[in-house]
Amino acid sequence: MLDITGALYTRLQTDTTLLALLATYGAGKAIVADPPPADLIVSASLPVLIIGGATTDEDEDSYTEALRRVSVSVRLYHRPAGSSLPLDTAAERVRDRLKSWPRGSVTGGNIIDAAVSGPVAGPTDDPAVEGRIVTARLLFLET
Repeated sequence: MLDITGALYTRLQTDTTLLALLATYGAGKAIVADPPPADLIVSASLPVLIIGGATTDEDEDSYTEALRRVSVSVRLYHRPAGSSLPLDTAAERVRDRLKSWPRGSVTGGNIIDAAVSGPVAGPTDDPAVEGRIVTARLLFLET
């Protein structure tokens, strides 16, 4: 079984530059998957990062290979303390990490290609909170 969320989490969690740009949550950094924990609070100027579920998941099989193209959104939120720079910097780092994802092994397969769009403004229910969304379109070879 292809672990898409786990692959994204590992790719982002292993980047010390990105980790330095994020708020803390529990004993680590604020990188969580959907649905976000109820106790995750956007209360600092540093952003929290939420890995969303797949928005599209399509087979691109050939006669000899089982290929999957998956779109996933990574959302970042913060309460600005006079500047959106921490949010924008973290969102750009996420973009860079995903678009530079090299071919290689992930649980359940191999990543073949990564295309990225964004960051774009993300909707929020709270006018004091700002959001950004980075969308990755990933092609996997299932094993």
